[in-house]
Amino acid sequence: MKLLESNLKINNAVLYFNNDGCSLCYTEKKVIHDLEKNMKQQIPIYSIDARNQKDLVKKYEILSVPSIVFIKNGQKVDQFNKYLNGKQIETVFTYYFGSLDND
Repeated sequence: MKLLESNLKINNAVLYFNNDGCSLCYTEKKVIHDLEKNMKQQIPIYSIDARNQKDLVKKYEILSVPSIVFIKNGQKVDQFNKYLNGKQIETVFTYYFGSLDND
């Protein structure tokens, strides 16, 4: 998972908003890391510290952590301001970006 520290122009990506004091963020980050290992497509997943990236929090209307934002063709297509388990994340990822390589 890459760290996103600036307001870059993003085409296709998953933005994962979290912070170090959040236990659900810690759990979900492990799930996302495992998902990233199994991806067939190389869609970047960015980890964003919500405490330090207020401009991105405002831009993507982050209400709480953990939050996941899905960007496709430069547009926000979905956002979840809550914990998602691995199956939920995989389902949404597959819907927007295609299948994962589960071999």
